Amino acid sequence: KVNDRCEFPSELNMLPYTKEGIAPSNGSPNKPDGYYNYSLQGVLVHTGTADSGHYYSLAKKRKPDIGGIDKVDTSKSNETSAADESSWFCFNDSSVIPFDPSTLPEASFGGTKSTEKFDHPTQRMQRTETPKVYSAYMLIYERNHIEFLDDADSNGENSPSDSVQGKTQERKAEDNRNPATDVNGGKSNSELLPCHSSKTLHHVYSDLRQDSRDAIAPRIYSKVWEENKRFLQDQIFFSPEYSNWLFNLARVLSDMLI
Repeated sequence: KVNDRCEFPSELNMLPYTKEGIAPSNGSPNKPDGYYNYSLQGVLVHTGTADSGHYYSLAKKRKPDIGGIDKVDTSKSNETSAADESSWFCFNDSSVIPFDPSTLPEASFGGTKSTEKFDHPTQRMQRTETPKVYSAYMLIYERNHIEFLDDADSNGENSPSDSVQGKTQERKAEDNRNPATDVNGGKSNSELLPCHSSKTLHHVYSDLRQDSRDAIAPRIYSKVWEENKRFLQDQIFFSPEYSNWLFNLARVLSDMLI
């Protein structure tokens, strides 16, 4: 495990790393600035060594749902509401305590920390720099601006997901005939999503029940399947239980032959 200091921003702009940012066609991107800007929402911290350790999370409180499930309490002052929405918490097993985001560099950037210990030759306390064993393992960012695309765009053209949606039309038609399986309650995606827009930026995340093979390219699906199969084989062949079973079987067969 590398304990060197590694800093990361609370606000991340990905435009310089996109096709539009590297080689803009019309001088400026055709998407709003929020599309490329991300805000830090959580940090997964690992403390320990490469051989052993412990994970805990630092997470920002989610903003109230615009759809109305968690309404904002209008009786609160603007200052209190803003502070409440920007509050962070530390999730460490069963312990959940408030976390001060201003201490994020000290809590997750890694590097060294100053400590004092008694030096016997000089009979004095000496200040030394020791590596921090806790640092960020994974960062969670959230895009600041998301706009959804309905089943067909505003120009009436087919959306890029039509190839996937076409494979699930029969399943959707069957679900519509059976109210028990209609998870949307007969409502369209635009009615379910308060942030819905007709701009063609993102497709609505709907019908998650569809067969994964319909949404994944065959080449990628086969590659993932083969990697998972090899992983399971390694888990079985190199497990102590399986090795002991093979050893006992070989010993029994050897005794029978003798």
